[in-house]
Amino acid sequence: MKIAIQMVCLLGSLLLLGRVAGDPRSFTVEMKCGKQPQHNTTLFVPNFVAAMDSIGDKMQRSGFGKAVKGSGPDTNYVLAQCYGDLSLLDCVLCYAHACTVLPQCFPYNGGRIFLDGCFMRSENYSFFEEYEGHEDKASLSMLGECICIDIELLALVGGACS
Repeated sequence: MKIAIQMVCLLGSLLLLGRVAGDPRSFTVEMKCGKQPQHNTTLFVPNFVAAMDSIGDKMQRSGFGKAVKGSGPDTNYVLAQCYGDLSLLDCVLCYAHACTVLPQCFPYNGGRIFLDGCFMRSENYSFFEEYEGHEDKASLSMLGECICIDIELLALVGGACS
């Protein structure tokens, strides 16, 4: 009887381990693609791949990366970041998933992918210091319902509360 109780406890512990395992959280929340065709698709693809390779190393180390590859109108600017609660391993997995989804925007000049664990943006111009204003929204998924929050309003409320 004592062995049976120990086996049940062991089995219960093993079942719990499956539930607490890490998850790269690679569910697509939103994806936006540019509206203009890329200037030179022959140059864009190798620039995009080189930028992805460069950022991949940075994502493994810190969960954040940006890269600029190419020149002129064929330059590719890419930024990727994981949310702070992901482990570096889950971050790399989320980034790898983003790398497979964002190319669906090709042959347009840019795109953004928001996953529930990370995000990535690629453009043919430098957007690194850009602020979207009232168009910049955060999506929170709660029990299947999407709540969109105006980031500008959130900043005003946050400023008033501090």
